[in-house]
Amino acid sequence: MRVSETHDTVPAPSPGLNREATHAALRAVRYALRAYPGPVGELIDRELRGYVDAGHAVPPTALPARLIAKLSAAQGREPAAANGRNTAALPPPRYRPGSPLQWDYGAASEAE
Repeated sequence: MRVSETHDTVPAPSPGLNREATHAALRAVRYALRAYPGPVGELIDRELRGYVDAGHAVPPTALPARLIAKLSAAQGREPAAANGRNTAALPPPRYRPGSPLQWDYGAASEAE
């Protein structure tokens, strides 16, 4: 008699994402898009939104969980990028000598 190739097992349901985990992932997505403009931010966005859309919790060693942990830590260290300002792309502000607290935010001119 031939043994059936299929098994009648049902995979155990994985725990779903709770509201806090979903919000943490979406905060990490917003931070990643602002801190890493271009393809890198888009890849992180795609990975984490897929994780949220699937709705299943993953172990802490899985890529989405590690991304969220790293991005959350970076967001705490660099609040300017979290608020939508890419600090790497902007030159530092310079005080305009002789003016009453006026600052230049553009690139330095060649004459200086």
